[in-house]
Amino acid sequence: MDAMEMDDGYLSKNFTMDGLLTPVNSQRRTKSCRCVTVCLSLLCALLLAGNIGQFLHYKLLPNLASQDQANADRLTQENLQIKNEVFSTETNELKARLNNLTRDKDQLKTSYDSLVKDRDKLLSSKKALTVERDELEADVKGLQTNHSLLNREHNALQIQISALRAKNGQLQASYDSLIKEKELLQTGKSTAVAERDNLKSRLNNLKNEKDRLQSDFSSLRKTKDQLQSSYDSLVMEKDLLQTSKTTLAAERDDFRSRFSQLQNRKDLLQHNYTSLRSNNNQLQASYSSLVKEKELLQTNNSAVAAERDDLQSRFNNLKIENDHLQRNYSSLVRTKDQLQFSYDSLVKEKDLLQTSKNTLAAERDDFKSRFNNLKNDRDLLQHNYTLLEADKQKLERKYTDQLKTDEGLCQIRNKLQQRLYTQLQTNYNTMLLGYEELENNQSSLLTERHEMQKNIDKMTTKLSGMQCRDGWRKFGNSCYYVSRTTKNWRESRKDCIRKGADLVVINSREEQAFVKGLVGHGQHAWIGLTDSLTEGTWTWVDGTPVTIAYWQSGQPNDFRNQDCGEIQSKIFSVSGVWNDDSCVVDQYWICEN
Repeated sequence: MDAMEMDDGYLSKNFTMDGLLTPVNSQRRTKSCRCVTVCLSLLCALLLAGNIGQFLHYKLLPNLASQDQANADRLTQENLQIKNEVFSTETNELKARLNNLTRDKDQLKTSYDSLVKDRDKLLSSKKALTVERDELEADVKGLQTNHSLLNREHNALQIQISALRAKNGQLQASYDSLIKEKELLQTGKSTAVAERDNLKSRLNNLKNEKDRLQSDFSSLRKTKDQLQSSYDSLVMEKDLLQTSKTTLAAERDDFRSRFSQLQNRKDLLQHNYTSLRSNNNQLQASYSSLVKEKELLQTNNSAVAAERDDLQSRFNNLKIENDHLQRNYSSLVRTKDQLQFSYDSLVKEKDLLQTSKNTLAAERDDFKSRFNNLKNDRDLLQHNYTLLEADKQKLERKYTDQLKTDEGLCQIRNKLQQRLYTQLQTNYNTMLLGYEELENNQSSLLTERHEMQKNIDKMTTKLSGMQCRDGWRKFGNSCYYVSRTTKNWRESRKDCIRKGADLVVINSREEQAFVKGLVGHGQHAWIGLTDSLTEGTWTWVDGTPVTIAYWQSGQPNDFRNQDCGEIQSKIFSVSGVWNDDSCVVDQYWICEN
């Protein structure tokens, strides 16, 4: 016991030197060694006392047992001898163990010193790993938060890409509709060009007829004296002229119908131009919304780029910390090997050191498991970051491609709209100029034709002895016809032309009074007066302007598109009055030849 106490004092003195062990830890270690020694001594004393008790019991009381008990005593004695031999063997083994413990005590000193140093290193490493673990947990939480944010932004970008695809489909449909409208307009343009060429050909035919009539009129002037003697031949020529006149009237009616068709087509083109204009406004609104969405996506892209840079910096920090953990892990592996060697020796020697080593091993395993968990989390985060980076790049490529597609479609749409608008404007201007030229040519041709026809009719009337046909009444050098049925203004004029005449043209007060006499009291009749070519400018059907007028008070007023003139027979008026009325009203008419 004294030796043990001396050794304990020596251990306490050596372990507390240089601050390797604190006095409290040294006192705890000394108490543990004393307890082990006391327990071994008590065990030896108990075994010795048991053997002495059995020996006294069986040796001092031999006469109190029977013969059977003697046999049992022999057996018991044999057992006791066996037990004594076992006890002796165990005592020797215990002594040998005690000697071994005494011999190994010095070895434990050095091992314990190294264990204390390793424990201090492990405690410092544990603190550092704890701090790094907390930092890694904070970084993991931040990365998880960023991962959730990136997932939400990824879903938002997917929704925006779906919306852009839908808008792209709408733009494609609009583009296809514009192409179809362009084809329809091209077809209409071709038809209009064909009709314009047809009208030009008819205009050329009318000019040729005018030249032919002019030559005929010249020849008539030259052959005026000869016609006096050849009345029969003149009658035949008159019939020929009547036939050509009827043909010319039919051609003029055809020309008017085609002119009406051209007017309808012009209205259709105007309607198409209005619809194109509305479609252009709708496309402009769609383009504005697309520009706003592009700006919003650009802002989101900038935010994603900033978050990507933040994640890159965090990844670099994690990589540095991973290298630091790897170095710590290597040092821990070396420490583990040292601890394993110390653990193998301490398991054989001391339960206390076994407990201490088990605690250290458990902490090491905990650190190792945490390190492995952190490593797995880092690998998982790295994999998620790689996936997010790939998704982000795919979204950026899709977004860039979508923007290029939208810009190309917008440019194509704008160019197509500008080209269509320019073509429509040019075609409209060309057709308008052609229409005005045709109207002017028509007016001049009609004027010249009526003048020539009037001159021919007057010459024919003079040559025929100044006689009028049946149902016609003569006044001056002209013959007049009053209808017995009612028609609108245009149909009335067509009927006069079929009769080789035209609606009456009044050039004097006497002629006005004569025409008024042809109309019954309270009746109205169409005359050759209209402002259908230019609103407010009244002209006669032969193209001559109105030099003398007999308008009723307050007339013409153009009430409800009244573009045709009529004569009214009033009781209070001697010569009658004029009035403007709608050209579709049916009433009587007066022809003049």
